[in-house]
Amino acid sequence: ADGAKCRAAFARRPNARDVIEVVARGGDLDAVRLEPGIPPKPMLATPCCSAAEARRKTPGPLWAERKYDGQRAAIHCFGGRLRAFSRKLDDITAKYPDVLERLDRSRDYVLDGEIVACAAEDERLLPFQRLTASGRVVLFLFDVLWLDGRDLCGAPFSERRRLLETTAFEASPGRVRLAVGETVESDEATTAALREAVDAGCEGLVLKDPASAYELADKRSNAWLKLKKDYLDGAGDSFDLVPVGGWRGSGRKRRWISPILVAVRDPDTAALSCVCRVMSGFSDAFYKQFTLAKLGAEIDDDDDRSARSVSPKHPDLDTPERCEFWFDPVDVFEIRAADISLSPTHRAALGLVANDRGLSLRFPRFLRLRTDKSPADATTPADLADAYRRQKQGQAEPSPPPPPPPSLSSAPPGLAAAGGAVPPPDVLAPVPPGSPSSSSSEPSADP
Repeated sequence: ADGAKCRAAFARRPNARDVIEVVARGGDLDAVRLEPGIPPKPMLATPCCSAAEARRKTPGPLWAERKYDGQRAAIHCFGGRLRAFSRKLDDITAKYPDVLERLDRSRDYVLDGEIVACAAEDERLLPFQRLTASGRVVLFLFDVLWLDGRDLCGAPFSERRRLLETTAFEASPGRVRLAVGETVESDEATTAALREAVDAGCEGLVLKDPASAYELADKRSNAWLKLKKDYLDGAGDSFDLVPVGGWRGSGRKRRWISPILVAVRDPDTAALSCVCRVMSGFSDAFYKQFTLAKLGAEIDDDDDRSARSVSPKHPDLDTPERCEFWFDPVDVFEIRAADISLSPTHRAALGLVANDRGLSLRFPRFLRLRTDKSPADATTPADLADAYRRQKQGQAEPSPPPPPPPSLSSAPPGLAAAGGAVPPPDVLAPVPPGSPSSSSSEPSADP
C-alpha cells in the first residue's frame, strides 16, 4: 500500500487494526475517516518569526487566536460517554474531572482545546508547569471536528468557529470557554493582538486561515501559524528536542549526567540526528532526578559507571559523539538558543542547508520537560532547516545569548525506574539567575 496514504489514514484514525484491515482487503484508504472515541492526530501549527513572515506564508485576513500554555485536549462525546485525550493520544479523562463533568453529554461531538491552570482567587492564567499543582483548571475550546454525525474536518475554519460560538457544549457554566480571537489584516494589528495575548498570560498567538480545513496529519500546516511571545523580545522560537545521550559531569556536577546530547527526529523514518549538547538551564534538582531516572542511582566516585554506557546507542541515531551514557529516545526537552549555526560535527538537517554540514544551536538553554509530547512530536530536520533560513533572512549578525527565563519554585519528586522516561515534576523548571546551577564551571560543551 502507498506509505503516505497509510500514514494519512492512521493520522485520521490512529487504530492500526482498522488501517491494516482496509489494506488487506484492498479497500480505499481515503475512506478511513475520523470516528468519535478514536482520537486523531491533532492539527499542528508552523512556527513563524514575525507577523510579516506569517503574512507571506498565508496572505489575506487571518484569525488571530490566543495560544494558551496548557495541555492540548481532544474531547470526544459519543453515546452519552465522554473521554478526553492528550496530544500523545493518551486517555486523560480521569485527570481533569472537575472541568470535564461540566460538558454536555446529550449529543455527539469531537472538540479540540487546551486545559489551562488558573488561580482560584482571580482566574489568572498560570503556566503549564502549574497545571498538575493547581486545583482549578479551565478548558478553552478552539475547534470542532465532529458534530451530530457530521465530519467537519473538511469544512472551512470560519464555519467550524461559527459552530463553536453557536453550539452550547457546556452543561454548567464557568469552566469551559471559547479561545479568544479576532480577525487581523495587517502586521500592526497582528503584533498588537500578540501583545494583548501575552499580557493576558498566554504563550502567544495561533494565526488561522479562515478558509482552511482541519488537517489530520503528522506534519505542520501553513494554515495554522504560531507566533510566540519570544518574538516580541527577538528571542526566536524554541525547539522540542529528544535527549539521546550524555556524559558524567565535573566539579559540582560529578555525580550527575551533564551535558546532555539532544537530537531532532525525522517523522518519515524515525531517524534521530544530533543537534547540540545542553548544559544550561538545568537546576541541581533536575540533574539529580534525570540521573536517577536514566541510571538508577547517582554516579559514585568509586564506580566505573562513568566509563561505560548502561544502554547501547540507539540504532536510529546519527552522531559522531561518543557519549558515556546512551538513552532510549522517550523524553522531549524544550530548548531555546541564541541562534542556529552550521556545524561540522552535528548531523541535524545534514544536506538540507549544506551538503557537508549539519545544524547546531548556539548557547542552548533548557526550558522545560514537555510531558505533553512524545518524540514523534519533536522538532524535525526540516523544521530546523526552515528556522535557519528564517534566521538568515531576518538577521545579519548572531544574536546574543537569550536571557534566562523566570524561575519556578519546586521540590524534588520521587525516583523513577532506571532507564525510564523522566517523570513530570515541577523540579524540571528553569534555573533562577544567580543560583549555583545557573552557571557552569565546565568548558563549552558544543564542539
